[in-house]
Amino acid sequence: MLVAVLTCFRAQATERSFGYTWDSEVLPVGAKDMQGWVSGNAGRLQTYTRIDLRMQATLSVASRLETTLLLEASPIGLGDLGENAVEARMGSLWRLRLLDGAHDPLGLAVLGALTLDVDRPVKADSFELELRAIADKDLGALRLALNANLTLGRLTRIEQNLGLGYRLLDGFQFGLELRNRAGWDHGRFTGMAFGIGPCLTWHAPTWWLTMSFLPQVAAIKPASESGTGDPLSLTDNERWNFRLAVGLAAP
Repeated sequence: MLVAVLTCFRAQATERSFGYTWDSEVLPVGAKDMQGWVSGNAGRLQTYTRIDLRMQATLSVASRLETTLLLEASPIGLGDLGENAVEARMGSLWRLRLLDGAHDPLGLAVLGALTLDVDRPVKADSFELELRAIADKDLGALRLALNANLTLGRLTRIEQNLGLGYRLLDGFQFGLELRNRAGWDHGRFTGMAFGIGPCLTWHAPTWWLTMSFLPQVAAIKPASESGTGDPLSLTDNERWNFRLAVGLAAP
């Protein structure tokens, strides 16, 4: 019955091929969609679990340009080592498609997002700016996507993502994602983590669903983590990352 409800819409939803790696595709002019994400992050030097919940509504405002309003909440559990907390944010995201992979040698887009922490009084570090470059290419049934990302806020992060997917019948895609993320806290290096894991995606005409599991497999650790006996970087990165995302065309 759920499938019947989802497929009754005639609008078009922006497809997402991977959990953590963005695509260059944007909505057609005048189209709208809704997305929901649940991301699980667990395993640091101390007891740590964070669930990122995200809802966003996207509207195409011009040819190759879309805007998104997003709301996020992140319950954080510290076990017996500290108080649990909930972080909350709201923001605006814009994505501009520069090249269309269907007609150009590859798909190319740029993305900018500005978010504000709403769970505490507004300060200079309450804002976070994300800038992302996106490239992708279809080679028959093979899907390739590459992202380069810079985030400026309480922490500074540089991240690269690579998605490799193979499309099977009936809209199903099996893939692999790789992520490299480095961070700095007021100029102090907080570690660089490398993650790799599987991604499963299902595309329907008006909705999609993707699941990614991205465990950390290698790291360059900061000096503060020397002598911990763990080869991974677990100050600003987690041992395990998981994301479930679903998108639905809005009527």
